[in-house]
Amino acid sequence: MSACKDCYWAKRSDIGNPLKRHCIAKRKDLEETEAMKSLMAGKLVNTSDPACEMFKPKGKGVDKRDMDA
Repeated sequence: MSACKDCYWAKRSDIGNPLKRHCIAKRKDLEETEAMKSLMAGKLVNTSDPACEMFKPKGKGVDKRDMDA
């Protein structure tokens, strides 16, 4: 499964399945598609959310062990 991009990784989540990774979306300056309209800056987003694919990789500071395989 692909990882959510350009986000702050949540070390733990109190929403739903704690084994699933979530990220906090960092920006919303891309084209306003239907997926982007549902994504707000600072919102916790499941890594399986299609909108996550619209974000650029965060780069440094992302622990690959925290990403879904």
